[in-house]
Amino acid sequence: KNPWKLEACKYAGKMYIRRVVESQNLDAWGVQNTYWGMRFEEYVIKQEPGIKATYKMLKGEIGRTNVLISAEVDAVRKDGMIVEVKTCFQHKFVDKLPLAWLQSYLGKADIILFGWKVPTATLR
Repeated sequence: KNPWKLEACKYAGKMYIRRVVESQNLDAWGVQNTYWGMRFEEYVIKQEPGIKATYKMLKGEIGRTNVLISAEVDAVRKDGMIVEVKTCFQHKFVDKLPLAWLQSYLGKADIILFGWKVPTATLR
């Protein structure tokens, strides 16, 4: 349901791949959904002093190919645990889970927190 578009190029013997995110022409509902997600992430992160968002560089392999991945990390707790924060409508969880899992797996998240959206603009 959510096809990915990738761009790749080879330079100096190295392959560079990135996911292309199409510009989103969001309607009012889409803007509201994006806002809810950002506010929930902000709320969760502010609940624990010393927690912060960051980026990580991860090195791994796919077969015999070395890969270097840049991962946005929603939060790193004081104890070093990496937290990924997501929101979604409960009935769309099955659609959202694969991408959330992949992002969390590649970013080596220890904890994934989901906030359930409801049409009245509240999160549970």
